[in-house]
Amino acid sequence: MRSRAHRLMPVMVLAGAFALAGCSGGDADDKPTGAKEAWLEGNKLDAELDQTVTRLVRQCMEGKGFTVHPYTGSDGEMWVFNPEEIISPEQQGPKLTVEEAQKNGYGMDPRGIKGPGTEGEGPSDGSSSEPEVSGSDMPMPSESGEALPGGGDPNAFYNLPEADQDRYWVAMEGVNRSKIQEEDWKQREKDGAISIESKNDYQEPDYPTFEKIVLPDGSKRQYPTQGCAAEVNAKIFKDGMGDYLETEYYALDKFSKVIWEELAETAEMQALDVQWADCMAGRGFDGLAKPEDAYQKASELYWGKSGDSGDGLTTVHPIEPEQKSDDELDKAREKEIKLAVAHAECSTETGYDDARSQLLKGALDTYLVDQETRLFHWYEYVKASLSAAQDLLKG
Repeated sequence: MRSRAHRLMPVMVLAGAFALAGCSGGDADDKPTGAKEAWLEGNKLDAELDQTVTRLVRQCMEGKGFTVHPYTGSDGEMWVFNPEEIISPEQQGPKLTVEEAQKNGYGMDPRGIKGPGTEGEGPSDGSSSEPEVSGSDMPMPSESGEALPGGGDPNAFYNLPEADQDRYWVAMEGVNRSKIQEEDWKQREKDGAISIESKNDYQEPDYPTFEKIVLPDGSKRQYPTQGCAAEVNAKIFKDGMGDYLETEYYALDKFSKVIWEELAETAEMQALDVQWADCMAGRGFDGLAKPEDAYQKASELYWGKSGDSGDGLTTVHPIEPEQKSDDELDKAREKEIKLAVAHAECSTETGYDDARSQLLKGALDTYLVDQETRLFHWYEYVKASLSAAQDLLKG
């Protein structure tokens, strides 16, 4: 539960970017000796701070009579933003080989992949095949081995009457954000502003009981000014949440922006993309500027584009595609495989994956030099904030 602040911009999911923290920042007298160490240690302390804030907020809520809390997906666990893991080849996604591409393309066929022991696997109706999470399956202990207050059954909170859930959120943040988001989404649908693209780039609406701040890159954050979350934040962050969020920006968001946006604009990355794109054009796939475009094109074979039929699919609603027949899906799969094979061959011929990994490493090294002072400040800031939070927890 990251109740301290909420983003007002699209959230990029970085697969594998967060490592499970097995320990805290270590001995208080062991100060980092370099920017990278300060960065990672600060991130570990921030993960512990997040858990401590969650405990304090839940204690406050229980003092108001709320004993059942929402499951956050990682109750009691601490996840740490690790920049080295983000740029590692393993975390850039599975490397597409020609052999795998020849069998399954990118693996986007909604009927599942094909191969020995896999025939027919995967849902064909678009529904999730994952079972409902049960309390016994959920890892609840935190670093200290102590479960968060109100944990146990991840479905318990959502089985409460809607009115009780609403009262909970109002007591915690002054407003039920889900209701406001739902109303905002309905209005967007009414205005005809909903599409696949807008769904992916959805920005949260303003919340009336939240304060909004603008960060150095123009992105916005908002945080609660009422309820238990605001009470706890005020006791920990004496200089205000804005100060914390700007300090956090250089430890988390700025680096993500560097590797996902700024790196793409460098001459080196653009030259690499051009080599790959020229190779793809030579195989009959024009109009693809970078590998991500190939993945998007493959997806459109099955799901179409917003407002049109794509390359093999009509849509009954911009974000609700029709179910297609097996014959239509077979044709889409055949096109996907041809595209994926060309992609894999061009990545090998141009050395794309290895070259991109080197550029990512260079971006990290440069960031460590440019932001050294801020990264050391991040470590000291979070360390002091965690100490204040732990004192509150003890008291």
